[in-house]
Amino acid sequence: MQFDTKTNKQLLTEFQLLKERVQEPGAADSDGEQTRKALRKAENLLRKVFEPGAGLLSVFDKDLRLVYSTWLGDSYCLPVGISEQNPRCGNAHCPEQDRHCDTCHVLEVIATGRKVIAEKNDTRIGDLEVHAYPLFDDSGGVAMVVEKAIDITERKRLSENMRKSNERLELLAETAGQLLESDSPQKVVDYLCRRVLDFLDCQAFFNYLVDDASQRLHLNAWAGISDTDAGKMEWLEYGVGLCGCSARDGRRLVVEGLQDKTDQYSALVRPFGIKAYACHPLLSKGQVLGTLSFCARNRNKFAEDELSLMQAVADQVAIAIDRSETGEQLRRANDGLEMRVAERTAELAELVATLQKEIKERERTEQALRDSEERYALAVEGSNDGIWDIDFLTGEVFYSPRWKQILGYEDHEISASLEEWESRIHPEDYALVMATRNAYLEGVIPAYEVKYRLRHKNGSYRWIRGTGACLRDSQGRPCRMAGSHTDMTERKRIKNALQESEKRYRELFEESKDTVFIVDTRGNLVDINPAGSELLGYSKEELLAMNLTHDLHISQQARAQFRKKLVPQGYVKDAELELRRKDGRSVVVHVSASLMHRPEGRLVGYRGIAHDVTERKRLEQRLLQSHKMESIGLLAGGVAHEFNNLLTAIIGCGEELQEALDPHDEQQQCNIMTIRSAARQAAEFTRNLLSFSRKQVMNLDPVVVNDVIAETLKLLDKFLFENIRFSLELSSERLSVMADSGQLRQVLINLVINARDAMPAGGRITIRTRLAQLDEEQATTHGLETPGDYVVISVADTGKGIEEKILDRIFEPFFTTKEVGKGTGLGLSIAYGIIKQHKGSILVESKPGAGAVFRMYLPVVYAEILRVKKEEKMIRTENSGTILVVEDEEFVRLFLKTTLAREGYQLIFAVDGADALKKYKKHQDTISLVISDMVMPKMNGKVLYEEICKINPLIKVIFISGYSADMIKGNEMPPDQVRFINKPFSKKALFDEIKSILGSGR
Repeated sequence: MQFDTKTNKQLLTEFQLLKERVQEPGAADSDGEQTRKALRKAENLLRKVFEPGAGLLSVFDKDLRLVYSTWLGDSYCLPVGISEQNPRCGNAHCPEQDRHCDTCHVLEVIATGRKVIAEKNDTRIGDLEVHAYPLFDDSGGVAMVVEKAIDITERKRLSENMRKSNERLELLAETAGQLLESDSPQKVVDYLCRRVLDFLDCQAFFNYLVDDASQRLHLNAWAGISDTDAGKMEWLEYGVGLCGCSARDGRRLVVEGLQDKTDQYSALVRPFGIKAYACHPLLSKGQVLGTLSFCARNRNKFAEDELSLMQAVADQVAIAIDRSETGEQLRRANDGLEMRVAERTAELAELVATLQKEIKERERTEQALRDSEERYALAVEGSNDGIWDIDFLTGEVFYSPRWKQILGYEDHEISASLEEWESRIHPEDYALVMATRNAYLEGVIPAYEVKYRLRHKNGSYRWIRGTGACLRDSQGRPCRMAGSHTDMTERKRIKNALQESEKRYRELFEESKDTVFIVDTRGNLVDINPAGSELLGYSKEELLAMNLTHDLHISQQARAQFRKKLVPQGYVKDAELELRRKDGRSVVVHVSASLMHRPEGRLVGYRGIAHDVTERKRLEQRLLQSHKMESIGLLAGGVAHEFNNLLTAIIGCGEELQEALDPHDEQQQCNIMTIRSAARQAAEFTRNLLSFSRKQVMNLDPVVVNDVIAETLKLLDKFLFENIRFSLELSSERLSVMADSGQLRQVLINLVINARDAMPAGGRITIRTRLAQLDEEQATTHGLETPGDYVVISVADTGKGIEEKILDRIFEPFFTTKEVGKGTGLGLSIAYGIIKQHKGSILVESKPGAGAVFRMYLPVVYAEILRVKKEEKMIRTENSGTILVVEDEEFVRLFLKTTLAREGYQLIFAVDGADALKKYKKHQDTISLVISDMVMPKMNGKVLYEEICKINPLIKVIFISGYSADMIKGNEMPPDQVRFINKPFSKKALFDEIKSILGSGR
């Protein structure tokens, strides 16, 4: 406040006169009555300005001399010489000081000419709130300072008590919250009790829990003693020590001055220097669950409020432990879970509600204390809130200019009446606002706080947060209520927008199937969504304790490359990284990430999304390998086909030459035999190539896998060494597959020989069979075309194993790790080709030093195994008739011409399919047989056959080819009309087939 000009002048005049009289020599003795009159006159003037009881009043001149004060007792007399004896205002307040205050408010008023409000501490009275006002002279300078000092000692004491009480309540609320959130309260006792230790200035605590199995107390948590000493106290019998007695009797034990005690119960903790000891039993429903003790070394006793806090914490721990144990029992019993958990939760909720209610009551009390101040002291100067005040006794209503401005009005546009407020409340909020206000005024609720809408001048509605407090008379009836209005419209809009944005982000974060993560600058994970936990196999808590760089990245080079792109660019898109799962397996992810900065520009980390491409990479590798093997197979098949053409001529001409030579010419006969033997070996070589390329001839029949293995065992004795053990683990079911049993035996022999060579020092070979049911995803993973039932045949050895880098090449033809001369490199490639031709797959698993396992998957057939003994019927035919020979290789045509003509057949030759069709049309009446190659330019053998059948459906054909006969068998060609000879073939095989087919129609 500031004095008006008249009051300022009056006060200044009176106190200048008072000062002059006091300073006159001998005035106090000779003219004391006039001095007292002047003093009373000045005092009466001050009382007109300051209401009675406003506080202690003092007046200082600009030299800081005390002119007037009610501090010194009787205000009607001023001790003689006080101005000379106590020249400083600080000394006037605190005579024991020899200087003025460090921050003198009187000096500040004199210097600034403005009112000053400050808090001071007086050694005689206590805490003071000092209001200092300037008195100006005619020139506008500060001539004197009037000081009003209000004793706020009690208010500060109450405030300090309330602060401590709130701290206790907050500690209890935190304790209750931690215990409620924990699945295992026993584990969080340590943290909570340490918090209580710090709060109470205690130095040790002990938490024992009852062990039902041993009927003893077990030390669950402790602080203030060494682990060694704690180990000595780990187990405690009932009745031993203070904790044992408390647990036995189920009551609190408090020992004061423990170092002076000599009883046996205190002996257990006396060596630790403990002076005060309070042990609380953890009780729930009359049952002792354990004990909780707090100890002090710096004092001999605890205050009652400290013991109350300890007891409250112990009660919370007991409730939480009982809830945990009860929950575990209910889970085991699986009966009445929801009801009993709800009971325990309700108890804790009621406790929390009680604490919150008490906090609100404390806040209401504090608000009531503040409301005892003057009306304008309620609002902070310059506050953005609107202030309102209602006097229920007089009906007077006050609205601050800001209150009106919030609603768009000028100060003069709204009158001071309660109807102005009530008429602007939104109709939907009116009942709530009135009910809340009435409930508060009637004492039903401890505080008045309500959020509602008030109509703006422009017709819109503003969201208001209204708070207030009331003063009550001695009978508790409200007599005055004041409070504030806060405009929450924009804040509520922003809050709703933020909540919606947070909700959308959280839903995206939690529900994303890709891993979403945040990493700080040190490489530590700050947050990660459930998809990340699932991908890496760790819990979220485990991941947040990890360092991404050191714990999860497999390739530090790739990690460094990732950061090299991320930091300068600020982002990275689809960077490929390999991470390590908890189970040791690796996953490949594509990471897109961007840097995160603080508003001031400081880098705090990066966030990103990781998409799991492990399966895609594996399938890509498998596809590439499949394409590679397919390409190699095509090459091998083409090479074998050309070789077979050459070998057909070599073998055929060799036979012709041998027959033409003198049988007694041993040298020439030996040479011819060598040529034929080499040709046969070359033919075997090409058959192996065709096996890999899946173009060899197969005779498929339903066979029992276990029977084929048993038959193969008879052939394996000559291949195995004495230091190799052999074992079978065959399925008890008769599992059948559609297979060429001879080729299946060849696969088994190749795999066993390969296993034998991997164990030069001996070992074990195990063959297993079982049934596997594969879904579509599993079939794709195993390289199979269709899902269904498959027979799994595995050949395992205990050999030296296979290095990972060569596993992808293991089935390539001519690839071998054996020494030169000890392997052709075709064994596994033949096995691969045969199994693939049987519509199956073969996989290998191996690690260096751990042996190898080859698994073959063959589709199951559910068909009866028929054993039919075929009777061969000798067919004799005359070597007559005309044969159309279709062959694009000239040397093969030459061999056929020489061989067939010698037997008396009439021959017509064609160089390709189109040429053959033309010649057949011309000579169709005389041609009784067509011998044709399968693969030819312009028109292949199959198309040629179809075209000839249009002319003569009964035509007989012998196909000759270096490829498989599967394409013929698969087209349901009648066997009495169509035959197949695989190149290279002997002259005898050719004539037998000619005689057979020509005789089949007779």
